[in-house]
Amino acid sequence: MTSGNFHRLLLRQIKDNFGGVDKIPPEIKNFLENVNSAYKEYDNDIEHIERILSQSSKELFKSNKELKMLNETNEVTIHEKTKDVRKIKYNLDNAERISGTAIFTWSVKEERLEISDFFSELCHVNHDVLNSKIENLFNLFEERDEIRKYIEKCLTSKTKFKLEEVRLKNDNRLFSLEGNSLTFEDGEEVFLIGVVRDITAAKFREHQLDELLYSLEQYKNAIDNSGIVSITDYQGIITYANQKFCSISQYAETELIGKPHSILNSGYHPEEFFTGMWKTIASGKIWKGEVRNKKKDGSFYWVETTIVPFMKNGRVNQYISIRFDITEKKNILEQIEKQRNFYESILNNIPVDIAVFNKHHQYLFINPFAVKNDEVRQFLIGKDDFDYCNKFNKDITSAQKRRELFTIALNSRSTVEFLDENVNRNGKTVYTIRRFFPVNNLQGELEVMIGFGLDITEKIQQSNQLKDSLEEKEALLGEIHHRVKNNLALVMGLIEMQISRATDTTLRQHLTEIQNRISAMSLIHEKLYKSANFARIDLQEYLYDFVSFLASFYDKNKQVKLHFDLIQLYATTKRAIPIALIVNELITNSFKYAFNKKESGDIYISLKTNAENAELIVEDNGSGLPADFDLKKSNSLGMKLLDIFTRQIKGKYHISGESGMRVSITFLHEKEGVNS
Repeated sequence: MTSGNFHRLLLRQIKDNFGGVDKIPPEIKNFLENVNSAYKEYDNDIEHIERILSQSSKELFKSNKELKMLNETNEVTIHEKTKDVRKIKYNLDNAERISGTAIFTWSVKEERLEISDFFSELCHVNHDVLNSKIENLFNLFEERDEIRKYIEKCLTSKTKFKLEEVRLKNDNRLFSLEGNSLTFEDGEEVFLIGVVRDITAAKFREHQLDELLYSLEQYKNAIDNSGIVSITDYQGIITYANQKFCSISQYAETELIGKPHSILNSGYHPEEFFTGMWKTIASGKIWKGEVRNKKKDGSFYWVETTIVPFMKNGRVNQYISIRFDITEKKNILEQIEKQRNFYESILNNIPVDIAVFNKHHQYLFINPFAVKNDEVRQFLIGKDDFDYCNKFNKDITSAQKRRELFTIALNSRSTVEFLDENVNRNGKTVYTIRRFFPVNNLQGELEVMIGFGLDITEKIQQSNQLKDSLEEKEALLGEIHHRVKNNLALVMGLIEMQISRATDTTLRQHLTEIQNRISAMSLIHEKLYKSANFARIDLQEYLYDFVSFLASFYDKNKQVKLHFDLIQLYATTKRAIPIALIVNELITNSFKYAFNKKESGDIYISLKTNAENAELIVEDNGSGLPADFDLKKSNSLGMKLLDIFTRQIKGKYHISGESGMRVSITFLHEKEGVNS
């Protein structure tokens, strides 16, 4: 409040309370004057202060204005700087995440550890856990002592440190850890800055890469050891040749490098062959084929070739060729082709129906002799007999029979033979003997079925004619044997008449022996004409019947027992008659002389064979030969006949007579003699 305002307020109060100034008591009036005087001084002071304040306010306003302008400038600067810092931090954070590298710092003086936000994320820890202690950083990893040692060395020697591989404790991931110490200009150490990087995936990829490189190295070694490898540039100039390439081509590596592959051109392939190859690989496609190359010495070799183009920036950069030596295979195939042509020529020209089938009875091959019509033969390939019958309107009876027999051969894995009977265009019956012959592979499965067909119509006709002729001849031969037997019977009748008239005992005996010999021959002819086979006689049956006949003739009063041990053995007439006459002489001799001093006895007749010989044995248990008997000096007719007939059958005989008489005759198995 100013003094003027105070004076006016005071006058209004005096007027209201005292009625005017002149009515105020003196002591109050003095007080009011003193107060008024004090207020005037106060007003002066206030004015002075106001003037100072006014001046100061003007200066302050000016200063505030300047300060405000300065603050606005500083705020812009601070904002820009803060923005830059934030941008730097943002970029730094992004850089950390992009690079996978997290930062930490350690202030040595303040013993303060600071980690970046990405460090917390990467190691799955927060700032509170680390608690600003470097020890806590060490404790994050399994290799804490090793990390401490490296950091201490870094701080003392002021050198960088790097640990290639440390393991995080909480999840066993792998990290790399490296850092450096930073100092002021005066050499005083300030802090350590370090980075950590999660290398788990990188190590895994590195491991995979190592394995891949190892595998590729193994593949390369395998290919180098088994294949012929070369690398050429995009123009076909050789830039690499492995040892096998050099060995098979007979060129040294230095002779191949820098040369085109045409150095190996054998001239075997036409120009179009290589033009097509280059067109394929130049377009970036893989080419495969078989190539005949020429060695340095001029000889040839075959390779199975694969050429792989390698692209760079969309264009072919080089070619890798992998080849395998197939010379032996080609030689074998060439031999097989020659053999195929050879056998196919035989099969196509042999006068036999030949067809090859698969397991479904479909034709794989038919020779021209089986089907002369080329069109029909081509039609049948891949088809069966029913397709043929349907195509040419033929009866399926024969096709059904063949299918049934084919199935039997297929299931039994054995040859099936059958007679195929057909009527040709001329109405004549054609006979074909056919066979299905299965050919199995190594696994026992059917590879192919070969069918053979041989026309035997002419042979059957000849066989029928021969059969008719043979029946006629057999009838004639039977008649001959019958007539011979009857004639011999007539002779025996005449001899019997002569015996009845003879009075001389010796003559009667000789005539009887002759009669028995004729009986032996007569019985052979009787057996033959009664047999189905006029060429051979069964000695087992014949000897049993003939010896039994002789026993009935001679064994009138004595009891002689016969013992037979005979195998079935066939002999021609030429051999059977001498054998019959030998048996006649030996059996007759036993009955006449062996048992003169005995009332009974035994006669043994055996016929046996081994691999080469037959043996006939006649033995008795009679009195045996005299002590002074000498076979060489004997004039006996029976011994002479034994010798003659044995030589006729090309045999040998042996006689022993110590306890009874035993005669053994051995003779060879001969085609015209004895057959089992």
